[in-house]
Amino acid sequence: MKKYFIFGFIIILIGIIPFVIHLNANYEINLIGLKDVIINVGNDYVDEGVVVKRFGKETKNYEIINNVNNKVIGNYEVVYKVNNIEAKRNVSVLDTEKPKIRLKKSNYYLINSKVDLKDYVEVNDNYDKNLDIKIDSNINFNKNGVYKVKYTVSDSSKNESELETMINVQEKDTDGIPVLMYHWFYDDIKGEKPGAKNSHNYIAKSEFEKQMKYLKDNNYYFPTWQELIDYIDNKIDLPKKSIILTDDDCLQSFFDVALPVFQKYEVPFTSFCITKRSNWQKYVGESYLEFESHTNALHNRICKGSWDGAVMCKDYDTIRDDLKLSIEKVKNTYSFAYPFGHYNDNTIKALKEVGIKLAFTIKNGKVKKGMNKYKLPRVRISRGTSIETYKRLIN
Repeated sequence: MKKYFIFGFIIILIGIIPFVIHLNANYEINLIGLKDVIINVGNDYVDEGVVVKRFGKETKNYEIINNVNNKVIGNYEVVYKVNNIEAKRNVSVLDTEKPKIRLKKSNYYLINSKVDLKDYVEVNDNYDKNLDIKIDSNINFNKNGVYKVKYTVSDSSKNESELETMINVQEKDTDGIPVLMYHWFYDDIKGEKPGAKNSHNYIAKSEFEKQMKYLKDNNYYFPTWQELIDYIDNKIDLPKKSIILTDDDCLQSFFDVALPVFQKYEVPFTSFCITKRSNWQKYVGESYLEFESHTNALHNRICKGSWDGAVMCKDYDTIRDDLKLSIEKVKNTYSFAYPFGHYNDNTIKALKEVGIKLAFTIKNGKVKKGMNKYKLPRVRISRGTSIETYKRLIN
């Protein structure tokens, strides 16, 4: 009996084997595209698929096993199967992207400060949360000077990014911050002359170039408007050699004569624009230049008396609406310059309502901690200011 059973099993087995062979017979699986694929972590893996044929005819009757995790670095297989025949594609998920590094705060350091140099930069990566930051510098935190600092940040895949900057080490200011007031310019190098009216407001190009060169050569620091706000509010200190440069009116001579000079020396300027004019708009986006309001259409003398700027006799709604239109054009609300230096309670109220944070008069002086942010002084720069006088004015 047992012998017959074994004999029958062999007969069945002999029948099954050809059947299985028949099922797998003449199947061909060919990869479309590369066998070894590399993608960057986070990028989608798009499978190119395979061509499966049996007896020369294409069929879609196959299985795909795809376990690729594009969010985790590693090696993965994509398997294509039909019956007992399979093909494989190798997918490597790698991190090939460099970390990003940028300065996140102003590049000055006050003597006796407790700030860590790592606090000056912000780093992030597409994959790693913990990044290695190395700092190469010969900075002396107790001595005035400008020092080169090199940051190198690397991730777990050994991708690296570098950032070089200069850190300006200074004592803190104790005398106030000069905010300079310029107006108009003329190119004396080309033989131009100043205008006859208010000629004291015209600055010769040769004089202006000496001034910008002096600031650059002597490592002056140029605070942002937000830093000046924080300084006034006694939230921060600023370096002793801090200065802010402003121009009134946005006249064409400022763009033709002054702009190329302060860009050459990489010195930032704010120009207070009479925004009903259009000439300034083509300079939006220029490096080292930003715009703030000098009113839209209220820079005129229409009132009676010595305080005859338009804001002195216009009603509150008119002042507010003019300011609102002006800041819509310049797209900044940090600072404002009163036309002719004239203002009253309505002007200040309107400035606050539209969101302007600082306002400058033409009163001479430096900006100091605790000052009224809507009655700030400036230092006027006039025609014929020698470089020695310039040094005295700003120091």
